[in-house]
Amino acid sequence: MDNEIYEANFRNKVKHRKENGKKFINEYELLDELGQGSFGKVKRVTRYFKETEEQEELSKSDYAMKIFHKTVLAHQRTCFYESNSNNPKMTNLLEFADNEINIHKYLNHPNICKLYEIIDDEDDPQQKIYLIMQLGDLGCIMNFCEITFKYIRNQAILDYLKMNYMQAAKLLFKQIAQAIQYLHENNIVNRDIKIDNIICTTLYPLDQCCKLIDFSTSRIADKDSIFYDCAGTPGFRAPEVQFCLNDGYSPFKLDVWSFGICLYIYTHEKLPFWGEGDLETDLLARDQPLQFEVQDDLLINLINSCCAKKPQDRPTIQQILDHEWFK
Repeated sequence: MDNEIYEANFRNKVKHRKENGKKFINEYELLDELGQGSFGKVKRVTRYFKETEEQEELSKSDYAMKIFHKTVLAHQRTCFYESNSNNPKMTNLLEFADNEINIHKYLNHPNICKLYEIIDDEDDPQQKIYLIMQLGDLGCIMNFCEITFKYIRNQAILDYLKMNYMQAAKLLFKQIAQAIQYLHENNIVNRDIKIDNIICTTLYPLDQCCKLIDFSTSRIADKDSIFYDCAGTPGFRAPEVQFCLNDGYSPFKLDVWSFGICLYIYTHEKLPFWGEGDLETDLLARDQPLQFEVQDDLLINLINSCCAKKPQDRPTIQQILDHEWFK
């Protein structure tokens, strides 16, 4: 990991143009849509540039571009809880997006999708912000089937790694644990770790092929911080997030639970807790034990420890990385 202080580049000029039927924003050509993020859509883009002044032909490299529409987000009201406070205040989604950018632009770890550039032109009538990030060209590590409500492992990733799914699980989830460790050591909690936010790429070395994305619910926290808002995605979030009442919850222990759920889903291709609605799903997570279909005692031990019903019984990320299953 690079320990140098990092900050994404900022530009306040946006130039829109069309050439031969192609759309460009500054030096970036807009290509296909990759998906929908928390606050806006994500597109694949190609950057054209000269590495030296003497270079005649343009070089090019691919990135992901996340697009925020500021005026839309500014009109969408929501509640916000500050750390260690159970008193909500009204805000809007633009403040949430600003919070995401202000955290993500400093993140510098090989297993976290790097934010390279923020393009924000306040004079732009479209009122958009463009975030230029690393591209996960192999996509998400699993794909969700809307018909069966199951996650299916991305076969292209297994083919690229030349591994079976259990070998791949050890490689991929060690990298995700390292990403979470980096966040926690820097007093940052993610609070929405889920399969959909884990991508894979062929563009970097094998120990950097897995990347954690999306920091829309991330917050600055210290080890004793207590949170009260219901962050995270049903099926992935810890039960105490929904049922914390006046006690609040540790956001660090929430990340550990979500990591365990992701590991379960990857090795079982299904959600462990799934009800008719969000509340029933959270109740199942609170009351029901995990049911395993694999014959791997070390894996079962690791997932059970991460998903202990009592937050204080869950391991730290360092303890997860030291677990025998990864060895």
